[in-house]
Amino acid sequence: MAAKDDGSQKLMTHRERILNHLKQYPGLCDGCLATALEIQQPQAVQGICSKVGSGVSRTKGICAACVKDRLLNGLGDSPAPLMPSTFHFKANKPPKENYVREEDLRVRFNASLIETLSVAQEDYYGRLDFDQMLRLKEGLARIHDIVTLKLTTALVERIFQRFGLNGETRAEMHRKVNATHPNTSGFDVDWKEPNLIGEVKGCIPVNGGNVFGAAQLRGLTNDVVQMLGQVARGKEQDKIATNNKIKRPLRTEAIKLLGLYDSPAVRAAAQQWRQNLMRHALWLPLASSSIEELPTKGDLSPNIVYLVYLKPHQA
Repeated sequence: MAAKDDGSQKLMTHRERILNHLKQYPGLCDGCLATALEIQQPQAVQGICSKVGSGVSRTKGICAACVKDRLLNGLGDSPAPLMPSTFHFKANKPPKENYVREEDLRVRFNASLIETLSVAQEDYYGRLDFDQMLRLKEGLARIHDIVTLKLTTALVERIFQRFGLNGETRAEMHRKVNATHPNTSGFDVDWKEPNLIGEVKGCIPVNGGNVFGAAQLRGLTNDVVQMLGQVARGKEQDKIATNNKIKRPLRTEAIKLLGLYDSPAVRAAAQQWRQNLMRHALWLPLASSSIEELPTKGDLSPNIVYLVYLKPHQA
């Protein structure tokens, strides 16, 4: 229900206004709370919020508005959250002139853990020492392998459906994928009958946008050109190993699949990458080839790399 426009809001004390605001927007420092309530002096907010019995709790953390390490204000005995659950990296990124690298990394790291694992809103960045960070990095490095496995498993299911394979072939495909070490060279899916090769990429657009980063683009491009017979960028034809992907027997005749995670952002980024790549000088030797989304039926061409958008949890 809307508040009555009878001037009663103007009669509220600063403390009452602060408490009302913190019900909806906890996790603000004194300065940002003063700005939000149009209180001219942040010291006035500090005096009220720090007073015993004010009803405001204060804890150290990252302000949800200015993204700086500050004392934050919340309600009751519960500490104020480090950031709202709807925190968006790009929208809240501080201006360049106010950029502090460590604080930016702190916010991103904490938000990733809190939102992904649904854990308590705390400053995990501040709690972990360097050795713990290194151990965490080692553990998280396995996520890439897990994502690749889940996407490859989902791609096998799509192949099973699209090519009408029997259950025995489907099971053998899954067995082969599971028996392949993550560091093994070659295609993620490599099958003789039907003759097909497939790569999967778990990349998502950077900074919550709709564009892939430079390293992601390089990886996607290398996978595509190798499936079509060109060496990866930065490699020389006469120096590639005998087990290189482009030397795979009957590669030219193989149906070629590139599996990507299915989300609107990934689809938009992949479309932009595809269009830019096919206009690039790198594509000139491959002019008769193309990159297209896998159709649900009909014949497939070995001169096309088919994009397959995957939902692993539906596999």
